Amino acid sequence: MDDGPAGHAMTEIALAMAMGFFCLMVLALVSTGTPEGDGQAPGSRTGTAARAVEALATAPAGTAAEAMRPSDRLVVFHGGRFLGADRRPLEPAILDAPAPDGGRLVLAVDPAQPMAEVLAARRRLAADELVVTPLDAAWLAVLEGGGLP
Repeated sequence: MDDGPAGHAMTEIALAMAMGFFCLMVLALVSTGTPEGDGQAPGSRTGTAARAVEALATAPAGTAAEAMRPSDRLVVFHGGRFLGADRRPLEPAILDAPAPDGGRLVLAVDPAQPMAEVLAARRRLAADELVVTPLDAAWLAVLEGGGLP
């Protein structure tokens, strides 16, 4: 049984309304986001990590999300080992102790390094406040032995 052109028009209208309601639902879900009190304990690492990821995601490309503080400790992960700012090897156990002046631990990694290696290096550090950042061209040249560009 065919209703003719009137039946097809009603089907098209119903599909258009369904797509419109679906778009509104997705827009409402995205715009609400996650609440500030997401069930995590105050000061938990998950809440802090989520805010750090959000800050990096909203930072303009090619710019630093936040400058290093004088109290921060720089650790370079290159070639499967941890290096200090002076390019001397470090043991991850030494880095687990909190900084006396309350600084963060900044882990600088090669941007071409596979994500699995970066996450494995991150898991080896038990710092409460850790920032992961990519190495720039000058650092990569020094670490590869070519000197400064």
